[in-house]
Amino acid sequence: MRMVGAFAMVLCVAVVMVVPATGAIQDDAAQVYAGKCAMCHGKTGAGDGAAAAAMDPKPTDFTSAEYQEGRTDEQIADVITAGKGTMPAYGKQLSEETITGLVGYIRELGKQ
Repeated sequence: MRMVGAFAMVLCVAVVMVVPATGAIQDDAAQVYAGKCAMCHGKTGAGDGAAAAAMDPKPTDFTSAEYQEGRTDEQIADVITAGKGTMPAYGKQLSEETITGLVGYIRELGKQ
């Protein structure tokens, strides 16, 4: 019986991890995106933020189907956490929950 209970708990945790960010988490992610990401990636995620004109390479366009289909959630979270190229690392500034929320928010930008 303990094995079944442990399996059920692991399954519940796995389900929670793949559910899109909603409510307070999504609101927090939207605020963090506006404050830390939009200046480069743009308000809508198209890679056209105010700072983008001066950047080479240009910031990622999150609205691109190629981008959305070509990366896993873990890969996106890794870039947010560790940075890449001119993209700063936010792993020490943001909680894991906030980074997960940002991944969900970036996925939503790809659907618009």
